[in-house]
Amino acid sequence: MALEGPLASELLLVARLLFGGVLAFMGLNHFTDVDGMAGYAEAKGLPAPRFGVVASGAVLVLG
Repeated sequence: MALEGPLASELLLVARLLFGGVLAFMGLNHFTDVDGMAGYAEAKGLPAPRFGVVASGAVLVLG
């Protein structure tokens, strides 16, 4: 189903900005609480938890 109409492009732009904003916000949270998130990742048994938190934060911000 294609979205067509007079406001379709503006609605799509707003949706993209909102989704990108959520991703960027979550990514920045990775950098503000690296120790807490790395501790959680370590408790779950992930290898290299600190690197994983920083890498996933970078991917979220770039997304």
